[in-house]
Amino acid sequence: MQIDIGKIDKNLVPNGDTKRKDAVFYSLREDPFRLYGLYNTKEGDFFRRMSKEYTDSLGEGYTLMMGMTAGARARFKTDSPYIILRAETPTVTPYTATGTILAMKGFDLYFADENGQERYYQSFRPPVAFEEGYEAILEMPEGMHDMVLYFPMYNQLSNVYLGLANTAKLCEGGRYAVEKPILFYGSSITQGCSACRTGNVYSSILGRILNCDTVNLGISGGAKGQLPTAEYISGLELSAFVYDYDYNAPSLAFLQETYMPFLRIIREKQPDLPIVLVSMISREYPDLEKRKAFIRSQYEAMRAAGDEHIYFVDGQTLISDEEWDMTTTDVTHPNDFGFLRMAEGLAPVLRDILKGKKYGI
Repeated sequence: MQIDIGKIDKNLVPNGDTKRKDAVFYSLREDPFRLYGLYNTKEGDFFRRMSKEYTDSLGEGYTLMMGMTAGARARFKTDSPYIILRAETPTVTPYTATGTILAMKGFDLYFADENGQERYYQSFRPPVAFEEGYEAILEMPEGMHDMVLYFPMYNQLSNVYLGLANTAKLCEGGRYAVEKPILFYGSSITQGCSACRTGNVYSSILGRILNCDTVNLGISGGAKGQLPTAEYISGLELSAFVYDYDYNAPSLAFLQETYMPFLRIIREKQPDLPIVLVSMISREYPDLEKRKAFIRSQYEAMRAAGDEHIYFVDGQTLISDEEWDMTTTDVTHPNDFGFLRMAEGLAPVLRDILKGKKYGI
């Protein structure tokens, strides 16, 4: 027997009645909205994190995953007394064992202050079941607000519209202090699996800490060092690249075979790009110490060869042993607390990189 808990506590149901007679809807694909963390947002049947030209060469599953909008954001300003969000979804992702509905299909809304520092406001909460999309509404405090809207981590979107009062002003939002993004490549951890809200994946937390644009190329189960992805990354203008590839390599031998060919493609195209190598955060994993030793050895070899723009972070240092039991949902995927610790641990490295310093050297 199912229980409708929303009849007991209204705070546990999706956002309220979205009907407003004076609402005018605007597509996020159009000006004055600026979208981040996505590829070619003016065209295509749905939003993508990576060019279809590259993903199609890697199979249907890869294209599907890169069509999920993890880490994507929209920036804008408005003084509307309410915002209605209308999401159009060409597909609906079933729930996962460790993901929340809010993170997989919802949207987080943040307010940015005059210094670009973001503060969480509320979330547009999706219904438990829907097929081609949904609407949700949030009431806004009085005045003009600079807003950042974080997209779902595990759902495709063909378009998103915001409904504002017809008398409301709508204009461009603020910009990041660092506009060239930091790009993150890795597994479901990088994509954000097990965060409770879409704004709480570690790459997005880092973006807020550093006031920097980010691109999330985490791909659940699919980050295996495929060379077309490296070719794609090598053509982007970036502030830094965080190489969080380890988990999805099915064996130590596979990691050893694929790790450096991927990295060399990017380094050959961009010899001065700061690259941060991150080993896995886990305490238990097959060949865990050998994997870490291998990644560290590649870092040391590149440093010895004169590469001054390569860095290494031992993933196990990002979350302490004392806090480990509180920071994951399944001893693999970090929860919000775990992602916060990861972001806090990586922030000093990336902050110095953005300032032009050689961290730890």
